[in-house]
Amino acid sequence: MDNLVDIIKKAIHKECVYNSKTNYLLELKKGGTINKTLEAQVISIKNELENLNNLSIPQKKRRRRAQDISKQFKCSHCEKIYASEASLNLHSKIKHIISESETKSNHL
Repeated sequence: MDNLVDIIKKAIHKECVYNSKTNYLLELKKGGTINKTLEAQVISIKNELENLNNLSIPQKKRRRRAQDISKQFKCSHCEKIYASEASLNLHSKIKHIISESETKSNHL
């Protein structure tokens, strides 16, 4: 690795000196290998960041469709059926003008 740094330093200077002891082809291959290794690490880190970003985004809640909700509360005054007792009581107050204490839900 130190050899590669020395070669780069020499290349930066205008004065290039050929060293007969240095195998330049081997040094070039080492540089290519290092480059490929660094590229693989960058890609790996990018993938990790994408995964982290996907985890931090809260998923949008999906609203249930009306046909997916089981309706268990039947109005005793009409044929309406509701999914919650609160909805049935509200219906009774509005449509049948009955106080909440008088409402008795028929649970199916």
